[in-house]
Amino acid sequence: MASRKSRRGLDSSLNSRDKELAAWAKAMAEARDGVDKVPAGWLSIDDLAGKMGMASSAMTPHVRRLLEQGRAEKMKLYAGRAKDGRRYKKTYYRLK
Repeated sequence: MASRKSRRGLDSSLNSRDKELAAWAKAMAEARDGVDKVPAGWLSIDDLAGKMGMASSAMTPHVRRLLEQGRAEKMKLYAGRAKDGRRYKKTYYRLK
């Protein structure tokens, strides 16, 4: 994982006078852009907990048991951005 210092360096390189460096910095910044779209039928633990009126910590053992039994599947998607611009992954689940 890149350190905060290197991310700042990348962002400052976007305005560099060196055209080649600026082109590389732009390409690298665009590569980290974007948030995945969640397909229909996939829910996160927080979504499930909200729909069932339970705490997410109470939902985790139930979902884990479904995964062990093979009755559910999981997938990780980029769900959003942190304050410093990094994307973070979130796990989504679906019944088979």
